[in-house]
Amino acid sequence: MTEIIVLCGSSWFKSQFEDEMLRLTLEGNIVLTLGRWAHSENIELSSKEMAGLEKLQRQKIRLASRVHVINVGGYIGR
Repeated sequence: MTEIIVLCGSSWFKSQFEDEMLRLTLEGNIVLTLGRWAHSENIELSSKEMAGLEKLQRQKIRLASRVHVINVGGYIGR
């Protein structure tokens, strides 16, 4: 059965997000993920932009049937 899964965690770990997104997608799932890689790609965002992206991530969590946390070395971000 297809699930909607949202990936959460720190944007420092882009490659781990991409690996997990591929794995879960190949299993037949719909995968939602972060809308930006601010940390891993040194992207500067205004506080207004960050607040908007955080709000959108919370909306993705509400849509999902499962939350999958990318936990590298015990660090998941704020």
